[in-house]
Amino acid sequence: RQMIPWCFAYDKRNYAKYLAAYYGQMTRLQTENPDMYNYLMDGGFSVQIGDTNPFGRIPVDQAVEETVNKDTQTSGGTKGFSLKPGAVSKYYLTAEHRSTSMRQFRGMIGAQESPFMHPDLQPSRIKRDEAAVQSLVMLMEDNWTDPLNNEPSDLISISTSKMAPQDVADDLSRALEVGEKAYNEFKDTRMGTSRSEKFHATLPRNNLKTFSNMREQKNWKIQSRNSPQSRSSALQPNSSHC
Repeated sequence: RQMIPWCFAYDKRNYAKYLAAYYGQMTRLQTENPDMYNYLMDGGFSVQIGDTNPFGRIPVDQAVEETVNKDTQTSGGTKGFSLKPGAVSKYYLTAEHRSTSMRQFRGMIGAQESPFMHPDLQPSRIKRDEAAVQSLVMLMEDNWTDPLNNEPSDLISISTSKMAPQDVADDLSRALEVGEKAYNEFKDTRMGTSRSEKFHATLPRNNLKTFSNMREQKNWKIQSRNSPQSRSSALQPNSSHC
């Protein structure tokens, strides 16, 4: 919900439209589909493929990518006839069963992958990551304008260290307000019961200025050797040799 106004503010039109629709569907899920709501609240939005990877639950669509899709797009899968739509359609009628059988067969013959270890949990990695965090905190607090400080300060680009001029600073400061207003208007006119506009109609642009508007643009004209001006200059005598 907190991301939606920023999508409207900075004219990310597809994200703005479909995040608004998705949020509307999910907030009504408990009343319109209570079984699915309870399933998701119990953790049904993620999958743990095996017991060798603790704390390794992944999204459902990613689990499909790493199991069924992976097995069907390698040797023994659709490789060799993937350009024939009819053959691929027939193959995918039983693709998930083929994938399951192959994984069970690999487990029976001991061809499973080696035990998994989380490199992030190694003491050396934890120590290195903590040192990197402290280095970044020191850099922001002692050398830069601290972006996490509650005291007001000038808006400065972290990547270029340039201070935003007043017009850019004003647009950056009011971006959330502009986005929230556009989102509420979108809900009222395109998603409510008394909607007056089509959902897919073009959204008006806000054209808020950002740090990218501070970049200097330089136009360079490249003159061809065969242009009339270059030929005339080549025919003029050199004064140093006259």
